[in-house]
Amino acid sequence: MPRPAKNLKLEERIEVARRFAAGESAKDLAVAFGISPRHVNRLAKEEAGEGIAMRDPSEAVSFRASRSELDAFDVNQHAKVTHLGGL
Repeated sequence: MPRPAKNLKLEERIEVARRFAAGESAKDLAVAFGISPRHVNRLAKEEAGEGIAMRDPSEAVSFRASRSELDAFDVNQHAKVTHLGGL
């Protein structure tokens, strides 16, 4: 049975990150604050500025797609261009 989510106050979030950076284990901090060790690591990364960053939308990305997915994308894009008057 999953434990209920605990919303930490800003001060608690900073305290978790500070203590983790000082060498306290994620497991010990998780027990002390009633959160998961993964949440401790995430808070520490966010505080260090390593959290989820906004990606530049013009930046190229790569991914894998099946031939049928690529074909469906092409059809969808063609329909959008046709609908918008051939941009």
